[in-house]
Amino acid sequence: MTKLKLINIYLDGFRTCHYDKKPVPACPYAVGTEEHLYWIKGFEYAERVDKFLQGSLLPNQEVVS
Repeated sequence: MTKLKLINIYLDGFRTCHYDKKPVPACPYAVGTEEHLYWIKGFEYAERVDKFLQGSLLPNQEVVS
C-alpha cells in the first residue's frame, strides 16, 4: 500500500465524519488491516475537530465581552 493511498483512506474517514455527519464509524475496510486503521484515525480526528469547532475554547483563552 502506498503512502498516498493511505492518506486518501485517512481523508475518506475524515470526510465521512466531518462532511457527511455520520455519528458512528462504518469503516468499509476489514478490521485489523492498515486501511482500517487509517480510516478510523481520520474519522476520530474529524470528531475531535468538530467538538473543538462547536465551542471549545483553547486553554488560557478568555471570552471577550
